[in-house]
Amino acid sequence: YPGDTEGVCRAVRAAGESGAIGRDRIVEAERRCEAALARTARAGGAVPSGPYQSAAHVADALIDRGLIRGALRGLPSPAEVVVLDDDLGGPYPPSSGDFLTRALGGRGLIGSGGARIVAVFAEPRAWKGRAGLGAPAKESLGREAARADLIVLFGHPRLVEEIPGDRPVLLAWHRQRLMQEAVARWISGRMNRGENG
Repeated sequence: YPGDTEGVCRAVRAAGESGAIGRDRIVEAERRCEAALARTARAGGAVPSGPYQSAAHVADALIDRGLIRGALRGLPSPAEVVVLDDDLGGPYPPSSGDFLTRALGGRGLIGSGGARIVAVFAEPRAWKGRAGLGAPAKESLGREAARADLIVLFGHPRLVEEIPGDRPVLLAWHRQRLMQEAVARWISGRMNRGENG
């Protein structure tokens, strides 16, 4: 998910001009891309370009539509983030769960005395052998959900049924950095805008 598509294009162009990427390799990649586009066009018509400038814009659009439970008018600043990670313990470690906190910290929005945000990481992973949240995550949610101003679910929307209480839940789908940073932008846009909903 390049955040700067134009920068990626400049880097590829520079690598081609410097010889770091051979001309034959560039021509072959372009041929494969054109062939894939031609197959797609035959299958269902022209490929729509979409209104998004980058992957970050797509993530922001998903998060803007993501409040799946409750209402939220604003969050008092700063934010305290409580992480409940149901993805730990398997044979393949998950990606980092601290991009949200780091992004909020970079905006000066991490601290105590303000909003309490519970981040629930719960991707589908085969090693879990289950579809829902594990017992430790459920136990932690039992303690934390009632005190949360906002719960962010980095998982499938069906898991909202396993989150106790009625606190607002924001759906972020996946733990990848792209989504965590989109959530940080969403939260920072709602800081100090009134009382909690």
